[in-house]
Amino acid sequence: AQRMAIKAGADTIEHMVFSDDETIGMIKEAGIPVTPTLSHRTDHAIELRRELGTAEFVLAKLKKLQPYCYDTFQKMYQAGIKIAMGTDMGFEPHFGTNAWELEIYVGLGMTPMHAIQTATKNAAETIKLGNDLGTIEAGKLADIIAVNGDPLADIRVLQDKKRIVMVMKEGKTYVDRRPGKSKNVVQVEGWKKIDYL
Repeated sequence: AQRMAIKAGADTIEHMVFSDDETIGMIKEAGIPVTPTLSHRTDHAIELRRELGTAEFVLAKLKKLQPYCYDTFQKMYQAGIKIAMGTDMGFEPHFGTNAWELEIYVGLGMTPMHAIQTATKNAAETIKLGNDLGTIEAGKLADIIAVNGDPLADIRVLQDKKRIVMVMKEGKTYVDRRPGKSKNVVQVEGWKKIDYL
């Protein structure tokens, strides 16, 4: 399937599993970015599916595929293929928890800076918006977050919403929790209870 995608001129290849060295070389030569979707394949995701009633044969298949997904990720990273963060949003991860994907990348040997770039620079370039997004440069849209902590020392700080102290979109601040500030996307003075009965 990956070779057919390359021959068809695909813009990206989603998921990473069962890629032999020749195919990895072809992806690298074609310059096609890949999206791993590894959080969708973790033990946590498998257990969540179990709780939702997924058939055991499906769960067993997911568990059997898991090491091949991780191995392929490591081979593609070592080959220098552009990786863009993606989660294959479904049951897992939950909305707003996609930074967990970056922890998986780092756990598999990617540097924290490269992991961050998968969600910023590489993601923007993958969706053909690299001239406008993805890096902090003059003339680009200022999509920036400020985090209380050092994600290069511990990538998991990006998962803690309380540590995200500022969110800027296109140069406009939507969230500002820095000392002396109190701005959130939704400003609520008080919730009004409505009784529909």
